[in-house]
Amino acid sequence: MSELDGLKSQDIKNVELITNPGAKYDASVSSVIKITTISHNENILAIDNRTSLVQSNYTGAIEQLSINFRNNRLNIFNTFKYTTLGKSIHKIANQSISTDTIWQYITTETEKSRKQSYENTFNLNFNITQKHLLGCRYTINFIPTYKQNMSSGTQIIANQKFYDQLDNSGFNQHQSNPTHRLNIYYGGQINNFKLDYDFNYLNNNISTNSLFNESSDVTYNQIIISNNKIKNNLILSKFILSHPLFGGNINVGLDYIITTRFDHYTTLNNIIAPSKVQMKEQRINPFFEFNKKLPWGLINLGLRYEHTITDYTINVIKDYSIGNIFDQLFPNLSFSSKINKLQWQLSYNTRTQRPTYSQLSSNILYINRFTLQSGNPFLKPEYIHSISLQALWNFLQFNIEFQDKRNAIIYWATQKSNQESVTMVSYKNLNSIKRLSTTISIFHNLGFWSPRLTIGGNKQFLNLRTNNGMIALNKPLFYAQLTNTFKLPSSFNLIVNSNFQSKGNYQNVYFNKNIFYLDINLIKTFEKGRYSIQLKFSDIFKSMKDGNTLFNDQMTMDLINSYDSRKVTLTFRYQFNSIKNKERKNSFIENEINRL
Repeated sequence: MSELDGLKSQDIKNVELITNPGAKYDASVSSVIKITTISHNENILAIDNRTSLVQSNYTGAIEQLSINFRNNRLNIFNTFKYTTLGKSIHKIANQSISTDTIWQYITTETEKSRKQSYENTFNLNFNITQKHLLGCRYTINFIPTYKQNMSSGTQIIANQKFYDQLDNSGFNQHQSNPTHRLNIYYGGQINNFKLDYDFNYLNNNISTNSLFNESSDVTYNQIIISNNKIKNNLILSKFILSHPLFGGNINVGLDYIITTRFDHYTTLNNIIAPSKVQMKEQRINPFFEFNKKLPWGLINLGLRYEHTITDYTINVIKDYSIGNIFDQLFPNLSFSSKINKLQWQLSYNTRTQRPTYSQLSSNILYINRFTLQSGNPFLKPEYIHSISLQALWNFLQFNIEFQDKRNAIIYWATQKSNQESVTMVSYKNLNSIKRLSTTISIFHNLGFWSPRLTIGGNKQFLNLRTNNGMIALNKPLFYAQLTNTFKLPSSFNLIVNSNFQSKGNYQNVYFNKNIFYLDINLIKTFEKGRYSIQLKFSDIFKSMKDGNTLFNDQMTMDLINSYDSRKVTLTFRYQFNSIKNKERKNSFIENEINRL
């Protein structure tokens, strides 16, 4: 968002909102905002400095300095960012487990954490000619301090009688080497052929040391010391070739990505057996996309093929039962048209949501003597079919979508067969979750006041089979957002943003609390925008609490989360010769990084 702040309206050629991304985008991308800027060749030096002070239960700060130098065809850009923030979460959980014994666990937990990070991004690109751009982007991120202190108390009841009281306190200390990211890109045109190429590389190492003191009123006390080492390595290459065809335009291309993850978990005295897991995933994705403007509208069709090979090694031994080969086709088709002031689009697309690597890990993590956590290496990627209709008329925007999510990934807990009081928390695939959603947005400018109201709802269709019987999870969920922007005298801008979400079902969860929160943002600019001061109040009424009821095989859990969400942020900003850096972002690698 800070990069968008530095983009002047006169430097924008066009902005395109792509709600039905074509085959040239990764199948996990659900929408794209594409901004095309106007090229400038003047020599200029630009500086953008921002300092934010944050006060919630903790005091934090964000410092960001960007320097951009452009000399004819050469553009050099560097951004340094420092962040130190703290947060706290308070949880109340009530678990009911129906086995031969009726177990109930009532837990109160408080988590406090502080994170400090440094990040520097260097970008250099060169216009070889007006039709050829070559560039590179290097980012280094270092987190010297990230510590989570946690304390909890759990009362255990068996068949409505007191069984035990567990108290647990300790910390997770995260240590990491700097994360390195490199992106090399090229964009060019030869006659009617356009070529785009991207190469990306990422490497990081993270180690988490944990120490918890677990005490019992009835049985024994113990100290749990564990270590979890994770190493990630990612390489991605992508090219797209475009050319006019049959009065339209065709894109053909190929993605290749290889990700390697090493995950090693150990506990002192082997309370949990040590394990070493290595996962390697390779994907080769050819695709084509064709679009053509017809007398009655614009048609876009495409097809993406993904060939995925996964190798899984446990304790240095390759497990052939887990390694999989996935072959999947992702077709998409859309038609858009305009009738007077009415713009509309009808589309069908297929997407995927891949499990994260922690969801795929078979390592068993110790939470307490009654709760263990693990991934599921047999998880399949979700395959999502969507049919949608969108319309825009004057100040009204409308959208309705039907979605069928195959192999839906849900959070799932089961009881150990030889010890039914112990819960194993993991994930599993459901055959299908269907959902119908609709959104209406109203926006208008009334002089100094610009309101925007968005209301919508989601209804899923799911009957979940558990050991406690069939559970209907079909209650619709509604939401609303009202944003009011006021242009006031003396270069003041006031933004009042309110959000509401109702109770309702999502996957195997029932949101059992209505959520409402209000944010107020006041901005004052000086010297035609060169200086600005921003004062933001977040969640003024401290009402951002969520309540969930989670349904599992034999366990039902009610959970209430309270966040350190009410805060005040004061931001000072200085801009000198604001210009937009000529860089590109690749959503493909961002989605893969989010899986690590």
